[in-house]
Amino acid sequence: MRTRLPRILRADLPRKIVAFFFAVLIWLAIDSQLHDSTVLHNVPVMLRYDHGAMVIENDTLGADITLRGSRKRLQELKTGDVQISVAVPTLPAGHFFYDLRISPNNVLTPPGLRVSDTAPNQQQLQVDRIIARGAIPIRVRFDGQLREGYKKARVSVFPAAVDVRGPSRILKDLNELVTEPVALDETLTQDFEIDVRVGLVPNVRASTDAVHVAIEIARQSSQQAFRDLPANALASPDSPLVLEEPLPKVSVTLHGPKLTLDALDSLSIRPFVDITSITSPGRYRRPVQVWIDGAANVTAEYVHPSVVEVVLKTVPRGALSPSTAPLTPQPATP
Repeated sequence: MRTRLPRILRADLPRKIVAFFFAVLIWLAIDSQLHDSTVLHNVPVMLRYDHGAMVIENDTLGADITLRGSRKRLQELKTGDVQISVAVPTLPAGHFFYDLRISPNNVLTPPGLRVSDTAPNQQQLQVDRIIARGAIPIRVRFDGQLREGYKKARVSVFPAAVDVRGPSRILKDLNELVTEPVALDETLTQDFEIDVRVGLVPNVRASTDAVHVAIEIARQSSQQAFRDLPANALASPDSPLVLEEPLPKVSVTLHGPKLTLDALDSLSIRPFVDITSITSPGRYRRPVQVWIDGAANVTAEYVHPSVVEVVLKTVPRGALSPSTAPLTPQPATP
């Protein structure tokens, strides 16, 4: 069946076609004069993706949008009237880049305006899949120092390890989580416990955000040996007894704070035997005791010999040997 044009259209058809062509040109020229254009710079790009399955590192994007419309519409345009929204698919594990394409179809504009261009129309995203890892150990971080002579004997953390979720590239190299600092100062001399928050790692979530920490504090000590020290006898001031034979040399090992031990010398260490309870001459076995000048927090851990034989004789009053002169300080038992 053939379609026949009405007579009014068939009459002088070439001139009608030419007239229609020029009418379209005139309309386009008038339309271009009646519509202005403007460029909005750095319009935020909203990315739509599954935040539980993927992370986008450079998710703050912007694009320049060219809009066309009447001058009045463009003058009434406000910030935020134009929105860009682009969907990002969930990529398989091992894919770390995605080419994001932005077209006019992704731009939402007010009525009466249309998008003529977007720039750039393609941007590269850095992406990573979210994975889970278990039993990541917790390390406690400390700030400050305990007073001299004390140390952290044991640090216990509850829980000692946590489960985490985050980007695969970060978790691959994650060997531990570190707590916020636990403050130490010179006032702490006893055990204490504290709840402390776990330090944050970007884009990583832990199964708990805080742990319980128990710190055991003990005296920090060391040892120092002194050899061939002279020993004296501690006698009553009015005793007629003196040593008939000299006492053997004594070796002493001290235990205490290192700084205190470093400040001691052989003159500060006084081995002695107590004969104040003996009233008659003879042979006696007595333990060796040690007096330490000005070091109350130092003890004699080892004394050799620990017991000596004391031979006493009687002398006239007023003729006491200097070796039996009483020691002024209160003796300390090793």
